[in-house]
Amino acid sequence: MPPQAHHAPPPPPPPQQHHMPPPQQHHMPPPQQHHMAPPQQHHMPPPQQPHMPPPPQPHMGAQHMMQQQSLSAPVPQQSAYLGALTAIYQGERTSVNKEKFIIGRGRQTSDLTIKDPNVSRQHAMVEFQNGVYYMVDLGSTNGVEYQGQRVTRKAIAEGDVFRICDHDVLFTYR
Repeated sequence: MPPQAHHAPPPPPPPQQHHMPPPQQHHMPPPQQHHMAPPQQHHMPPPQQPHMPPPPQPHMGAQHMMQQQSLSAPVPQQSAYLGALTAIYQGERTSVNKEKFIIGRGRQTSDLTIKDPNVSRQHAMVEFQNGVYYMVDLGSTNGVEYQGQRVTRKAIAEGDVFRICDHDVLFTYR
């Protein structure tokens, strides 16, 4: 019988346990429930938070774009304007001052003329796009080579030399 009398005190602990969960709930809400409850209850705060980050994001986006440009073509960053690039062929410097600068054997159709029957009339083009210069093969028979590899389109970096048939054309931003 004394054990049963001892059993009587356990009923009060359940109320204490029941009383204890509220403090736990109170302790849990601040870190998780309180943080989760406001977004669900208040739809206004979430829109305000995303509304604040967008202004920094566009600024970061522009920076990120510049970083991408510098990663894909480090030197073309210097080509922020048309005419910054110079082609050097047979010791002559020619300013690349057009968005589409044609290299070929045709005197009237090319901005840089290479007198060679193996060079197409319009063999290649230096294209200026979004502040970056690119060498583009215009579907020529003999192609355009960069470091021994045939290329169809490549960003032009400082000191790049492209071979058109047996002719080397050097590009500089200086």
